[in-house]
Order: sequence, then C-alpha cells, then structure tokens
Amino acid sequence: PLAGAGAIGACAEALQRQHRQDAAPTDEQGMLDLCVAIVQFTTRTGREGKGLCSTFLQRAEIGDPIRCSFEKGTLAPRPANVPLILVCPGTGLSPCRALVQDRHLELSRSGAMKGGRFQAGLKDLMFLGFRHREGDFLYGDEWSTFEPWLSVRIAFSRDHEDRKVYVQDVIEENGAHVCGLLDAGAQIFVCGRAHPMPAQVFDAFVEVLQVHRGLTLESATNRLREMQRTQQYICDTWG
Repeated sequence: PLAGAGAIGACAEALQRQHRQDAAPTDEQGMLDLCVAIVQFTTRTGREGKGLCSTFLQRAEIGDPIRCSFEKGTLAPRPANVPLILVCPGTGLSPCRALVQDRHLELSRSGAMKGGRFQAGLKDLMFLGFRHREGDFLYGDEWSTFEPWLSVRIAFSRDHEDRKVYVQDVIEENGAHVCGLLDAGAQIFVCGRAHPMPAQVFDAFVEVLQVHRGLTLESATNRLREMQRTQQYICDTWG
C-alpha cells in the first residue's frame, strides 16, 4: 500500500475550474462576483457525489483565502449603439450580467437611455431561464433596474402545469422584437450549458426569421451562420 508522498503522487491532479465573473468592474476595488451552481447528485448505484470546486466554495468562510487567476473572456462590452440580444439560462447569466451592468453604467453617464431607439421601444433583449420563480430566480430583484433600455424575458420551465417553457420558446414569442433588433445590427450572445441549449436557441432564431421576415430555412440559417463567422453571434458555453 502507498503512504505519504507516494500516495499523494498517485492521485490525479485536480483540473482547474473556470468561472465567469458576473459583475462589471466598479469603483469598489477588490470586489469579485461569482454565480456558482452547487453540484450534488446521486448515481443509480446510490453513490453520492459532489462538485469539487462548488463544494469548496460553499464551505469557504468569510476571510478564507482563495487562489485564482484571470483570463480574458470572449464577451467584451460592445458600443452602446450596438443592440444586444442576450440568451442566458441558469448560471449562463453570469457573463451577461456583467455586460448589462457595464452598459447600464455607460448609458447612465451619457444620458443616452432616455432617447433614441430605447424611447421608440426598441430595447435590448435578455432571455433568462430558470426552473421555478421561487428559489431559482437569480438576481430577481435586480433586473427591473435596467428597464429603461433592457427588456428582460424569463422562462420558468417548471412553473406551468401543462408544459415546460424554455428560453427558445420565449425567443419565438418575442420574434418581432428579435427581428427588429437584428435589422438594427444587433449582436447575439448565448451563454450556459453546452448541450443541447445552444442548438435549440439557434433553431429558434431561424424560426423567427422565417416567420417575421419571410426567409427560407436556408436563408435564415445562412444569415445566422454569417453572424457567427463575423463574431456577431457568440456562444460562451460550458459543461
């Protein structure tokens, strides 16, 4: 049997865990917000499992040191005149929340949220998705702050007795608004679990372009693929 250093050397090295910062930089130096889902599960054989990093953070106490490093993300802030369509179910809202806060700060300083396309009703769009309003609605009391320039549409998938509602369903329900933003040069950010949500969201955008702009399946798909190629449609997904 191995003991001491030999036992430690036989263990696999823990992989780094990446988390998206979910708050924009402010004047409050040294502050960092994270939105982390606690991973707990039971296998078919009855074995209980816990996420290594999420459990570590859950058990950490105020004042405990945590070593981390920073990497440049893919969702850099866009100029305020570029409309945004944000699709971020669950903890996918983390990077999008930072974008929203950054834009709100910029618009507040410039006074731009009081006129232009916002006054005309063409606000930016954010699609959030949670299982239940009670218990799952992350930052629920915060989103109304951005109402002058941001329309937040929410899918609570388990709060309907007759069906499940997901972000792709709410995208289709707001198809006219989506197409209006796309016509105005909007950029799309999709954040969250890597499967199957991004493909379902892509299909929803194809659907609204067919319904509200009369495009064929091929033309709608090609338009969105071109947006992806030119980095106007970005997916930041994980898992």
